[in-house]
Amino acid sequence: MAPNFKELINPLHSAVLVIDNQNDSCHPDGIYARSGRDISLRQKAAHNTAEFIKEARKYKVPIIFIKVSNNKWTNSPVWMRQPRIEGAQACQEGTWGEQFYAAQPLLGEAIVTKHRYSAFIGTDLDMILRSHRIKTLIATGGGTQACVEATARDGFMLDYNIVVVSDCCGTPSIEEHELALKRMANLCGVVVESKQLLQAWATK
Repeated sequence: MAPNFKELINPLHSAVLVIDNQNDSCHPDGIYARSGRDISLRQKAAHNTAEFIKEARKYKVPIIFIKVSNNKWTNSPVWMRQPRIEGAQACQEGTWGEQFYAAQPLLGEAIVTKHRYSAFIGTDLDMILRSHRIKTLIATGGGTQACVEATARDGFMLDYNIVVVSDCCGTPSIEEHELALKRMANLCGVVVESKQLLQAWATK
């Protein structure tokens, strides 16, 4: 962990990103579960995130909810050829599957809609962050090796500090989850557990 960790996650310049905790990827009736994917780690991570952001709000850390939304205008031929095709079929605009799972935005919290893995591609996330002078992104959500990692890498390359909350991220494969955490720790950020963040915020 960085020696200046408390300053790195100072609520005055940090924001929590809740990435893609949605019914189609986390709920037992969602497309991922119905297609045979193991969603247990994503479910656990989503519920851990729900508890974590309750505490983060007490320290007035901004919470930004990010959802993937697919529709006929954004589903390009390239996007639809991705190997896990159910990923492109899931979270269709305006459906139950697109709705948030485990935690809901409170009135006034930002919601960013994306159409690719990274929350920075084709969205106003960067404008929102810079408008609020955010320097550190605290990443939660799923999948660890896909949307979380893509967002973390892009955020790092846009000069944001990246903190990844390991127990608040999930993906169907524990091996992919752990490898993604290792890659992010090596290449673009700090990987911690939620209790470490909360302890740091609680310490004056």
